[in-house]
Amino acid sequence: MDGGDILKKCVVICPIGLSPGVVTEVLYSLGEVEGITDVGVIATKDREVQACVELIKAGIEVEIPKLVGRKVYVHTHTMNVPDVDSTENAVEFIEVMAKVIREEIEVHKASKILFNIAGSRKVESALMLMLASVWRVDGVYHVIHKDVKSYNIEVEKIRKEINDILDADNPIEYYLRHRDKFYPILFPDPHDYNVFEVPFIPFSKMEINALKEILRGGSITDSLFGDYELKLYRRMGLIAVAGDKIIPTDLGKVFLNVLDVI
Repeated sequence: MDGGDILKKCVVICPIGLSPGVVTEVLYSLGEVEGITDVGVIATKDREVQACVELIKAGIEVEIPKLVGRKVYVHTHTMNVPDVDSTENAVEFIEVMAKVIREEIEVHKASKILFNIAGSRKVESALMLMLASVWRVDGVYHVIHKDVKSYNIEVEKIRKEINDILDADNPIEYYLRHRDKFYPILFPDPHDYNVFEVPFIPFSKMEINALKEILRGGSITDSLFGDYELKLYRRMGLIAVAGDKIIPTDLGKVFLNVLDVI
């Protein structure tokens, strides 16, 4: 993201499912390189997913200061939809992402934004790459385990212990009691997985500003786009046209809200 670098805060945004390690692995591998100070975890309301969030928070609080010599802060964000399995839920995910980015910038004062797509489903990953392009984020990362089947088996072996953290009076104490089980899945040997950057093409500010003008409505005559682009945006359901007038659809208004983040 442009501007605000004086704040020196970097957040990595991580949708999470049932594999808590994808968050801590990226943090451990890239934390110093990218200067990560904060982690924004996006989760559903599912109990097992919420248990993974609590485990991530406890693991980061206990281990990261010892591993890198400083504290990293975790912010949690919860989605209302259980999964992105429809167009409506995809739009909900986009709106959640816009809300998350605003909160990370305005409340937590992040000046550098990274995306970690390792914990997201395929549709979420595609949407995050699209949002990375329009928001001009500073990097998109993914995690691949060299033996993901064996890793997942180890996670499932301790699923009960992970889930039970939600019932613990003190999650930190609970983590420490089970540290011998939790540490290997949160911080496995870095040789066992790869963290790599996913390339994407950022939109220019001029393109984004022109699209904002279209999504605010107005006349075709005054539009900065040609017939091809206008037909494309109509086909994508972002705008309708009545005579010379451009009318943003409900979906178009959602994307205007997304574009107004930057």
